Amino acid sequence: MLNVLTYQTRSYIELTDAVIIVQNLTINKTVRKSETIENGQIVEQDSTTGHINFRAAVYASQSAFEQGAEPVEYFQEAAGNDNFNVASDDTKTGREQAYEHLMSLESLNETTLAEGVTY
Repeated sequence: MLNVLTYQTRSYIELTDAVIIVQNLTINKTVRKSETIENGQIVEQDSTTGHINFRAAVYASQSAFEQGAEPVEYFQEAAGNDNFNVASDDTKTGREQAYEHLMSLESLNETTLAEGVTY
């Protein structure tokens, strides 16, 4: 969960203490294996690529989320797309990577990860 000091919705409503929760997270991985014969020897090559897809729901507050309120909106990048697709890195969980991606965006540079919260 990301804590947002001030968040302005697309309807120009300003929220203080809003939170952003990664939702609908999926990780897609492709494993490619190939074999060639070089100098009479079988040479195997393996490669893995992956992508993480997710949406980022904006809630008025952590309390609103925990009480089951609907999101105020889904965060969108400048292009107006609310479905994010980032390259996968096997050293971190998909959720960690999703939050890192959101925090790297200029419009969310004043966000912080919530301490002790796992969603």
